[in-house]
Amino acid sequence: MMLLPVAHRELLAAARRPATHRVRIGSALLASVLALVVLVFIGISGAGRQSGQFLFAALWWGVQWFAILAGTFLTADAISEERRDGTLGLLFLTDIGGFELVVGKFVAAGLNAAYGMATAFPIMATAWFLGGVTNGEFWRALLVSLNTLFVSLALGLCVSAVSRRQNRAVGATVAIQLFLQIALPLIAAGGQKLQSMGRLPVAWPLDAIDWISPAGVALRSIDSTFTRAPGDFWSALGASHALGWFLLGAAGFIAAHGWRETGAPEGNGVLARLSGQFERMTRTRWTAEKIDRNPLAALFGRGRASAWMAWGLAGISTVGAAVELVSGAMSGWNATGIVGSVSGTLGFFSFTAFRGLVAWESTMFFGEARRTGALDLALTTPLTDAEIRSAQVRHLNSMFLLPMIVLVTTDIAGGIGGGLFPFSILLSGGLFLQFGAMVFLGAWLSLTERRPLVATAKTLVFAGLLPALLSNCCIGLVIAPLVGAWANGKLRMPLREVLAGVRAPWQLARSGEWVARSHQG
Repeated sequence: MMLLPVAHRELLAAARRPATHRVRIGSALLASVLALVVLVFIGISGAGRQSGQFLFAALWWGVQWFAILAGTFLTADAISEERRDGTLGLLFLTDIGGFELVVGKFVAAGLNAAYGMATAFPIMATAWFLGGVTNGEFWRALLVSLNTLFVSLALGLCVSAVSRRQNRAVGATVAIQLFLQIALPLIAAGGQKLQSMGRLPVAWPLDAIDWISPAGVALRSIDSTFTRAPGDFWSALGASHALGWFLLGAAGFIAAHGWRETGAPEGNGVLARLSGQFERMTRTRWTAEKIDRNPLAALFGRGRASAWMAWGLAGISTVGAAVELVSGAMSGWNATGIVGSVSGTLGFFSFTAFRGLVAWESTMFFGEARRTGALDLALTTPLTDAEIRSAQVRHLNSMFLLPMIVLVTTDIAGGIGGGLFPFSILLSGGLFLQFGAMVFLGAWLSLTERRPLVATAKTLVFAGLLPALLSNCCIGLVIAPLVGAWANGKLRMPLREVLAGVRAPWQLARSGEWVARSHQG
């Protein structure tokens, strides 16, 4: 077995990256700050016994998102990157097989992600001292989080094994993740509701539809659900874990038998055909007027696929708001039951996916231009740095501003129907602040981060998800402007110096280079 050499190579490469250590330290600091903020808010509000449940739920929500995003940003491009660089065939010239390659990649990515996630576990345990969380619920939450990480990483590797292009691998991974995490639990909940209303036969095992979903396992691990049916939790956990092993095995088989280039640059699979058709539909047809409006967007080759998806999310949010309004009008403006849960889930999905699209486009605008050399070409023109930076802002505004206004309007309308009008105003205003922060932070990280997916993940977490998580206690409304102001200040540096990796004197002194240059001068 050649598992250790592949994992050893990946771990050595990760150990040389400062981001590996920053993620572990940052995860612990982020969880500590989040716990401190929640504790202060709890102390002011006097939540009592519910304080432990609130703190535990907030931290567990962050850990679950970390586990879900790990598969997208750590393994979705692990094998496809080797295929693009031409090193996948070189690996198979050795004694390494497909399964050894996949397991080695999994071990390397899994260890780094598990170390970062484990730093939040002791802080989650502080909820014990506040009450409201049992020992069994805590340990089940840890087990569910590790299982979610396992399935997420295995899914990313399986999609990466059948992909060549980065955007297709990431897009397919996100789509399957959304199906597993959101669609399956919604289908199961809707089926159970119809059974309780007598619309479907009770003999149909609709409650087992989401057994392979990590979100379904998480819902069954809560104390109130677990005590009613402990067997359902363990069965769902086993089914979800078996899915992870199946995906790992499929990734190894595909990598071993599909690594050779067939001459077709995009392949002939279903995923390639669907993705290619979508790209042809959303491809920008550059006219003279559009080029004059934003010539750098045409030079950098950015399409309109994300704008189409943003409008699709706006449509989903509109449907949810319409359901809320109709249900609220029929029930005295107090939508409850499955209507409120479904429409609330649609709104949560739309806002979260919209943040992901903004983070992707904000980092890929300059990230792809760096990779293709288009940004270096733009720097040789008479264009100033301010004009180059403003091209990214205008590109993102043209794609996302109108869909975001529709999202915010429909969310406020849905809040009126569900009796959550002040809360919806708060979240909607926070989305505008997060959009501005992701624009500037994405631009800075795309210019300084070597790996585009890592830049996207950092932008989404620090400028999107973290402020959204803390919006309940109004701290998130402060985080987004601070992050945006910090990144905007960094962007005032000359772009040529940023791309050349020029560092400040205190950074040179830290690495010893400043002392050497002083002696040479």
